[in-house]
Amino acid sequence: MIRILGVNIPENKRGEIGLTYIFGIGRKLSIKILEKAKISKHKIVSKWNNEESNKIRSIINEEYKIEGELKSEIKINMFETHINYNPHLVKLIKNIMKT
Repeated sequence: MIRILGVNIPENKRGEIGLTYIFGIGRKLSIKILEKAKISKHKIVSKWNNEESNKIRSIINEEYKIEGELKSEIKINMFETHINYNPHLVKLIKNIMKT
């Protein structure tokens, strides 16, 4: 099993499908990543060599927010949105910040 950024990628899947097992990567983004890495989207994950796997890892690390980082950002945005639409929370937070 190939592991990319803490996620096990099923080896029996094509690359374009395998990468979608990573939270934050859908079909379009997986194809885009594979094109940047110059790997066929039809190539089975088990056929990737170490160089190809490392290329994919570095592209994802350098250019995209995925997994934990993305989940944290979503939670923060949800919290901020909830606060902005709840005037009682805004008032409470302002009072807390004053003390």
